[in-house]
Amino acid sequence: MTYKILLVDDEPEIITVLEFFLKKLGYTSVKASSGEEAFSTLCSDKIDFVISDFRMANGSGLDLIKKCMLNQIKTPILLMTGHADLTLADVKNCGGIGILPKPFDIDKVKLYLDQYLKVKDEASYL
Repeated sequence: MTYKILLVDDEPEIITVLEFFLKKLGYTSVKASSGEEAFSTLCSDKIDFVISDFRMANGSGLDLIKKCMLNQIKTPILLMTGHADLTLADVKNCGGIGILPKPFDIDKVKLYLDQYLKVKDEASYL
């Protein structure tokens, strides 16, 4: 099964790097440059996992998580940040799954994907 990962960042270079690594790991990726665009994609496409920047020009990754939770969209969302003011508690309290510090470690990305998509695989067999 090929999983589709939504990458959300207003910095195209970050998305390009993530796309490269995700492709090498066998994932398909879709990109969005804002939380609104990401939300629209989540409403119209089957997305298995989201990696979103915390701070973007038009909103935040936390705003995206909150909007998804309000609309019963349960896709796992991992936030990336280069800022120390975001805590894991903030992310989890809103419904996100974790924080990926920038610059990110691709092994950590793989760990999150393996963990959450394996659960999804196991649930589909039940």
